[in-house]
Amino acid sequence: MLTQSSFSSDALSSMMNTATMIAPVVTGFVPGREVLTFTLGTEDEDADLYLRDMADGSGCRIEVGERLIAIIAGLSANDIDEGAIRFEFED
Repeated sequence: MLTQSSFSSDALSSMMNTATMIAPVVTGFVPGREVLTFTLGTEDEDADLYLRDMADGSGCRIEVGERLIAIIAGLSANDIDEGAIRFEFED
């Protein structure tokens, strides 16, 4: 069964505007069975996407351009298939 989790840019912004939280942390994500969908502003539409392993091995950072969007706990960048993360863009 394929399930999907969605995050809007407003929700991400409100979570990221707190001093103690760098970015939302996604736990229990299963690539191949689930898809993460992020809604971003159209200004990010042509930005580069990066999946970077955390230095301590605890997870993977999702970055769009120079912005940290989310952290996926417990997985490395190599664990995440191309179709496991999707972006939608709105004004």
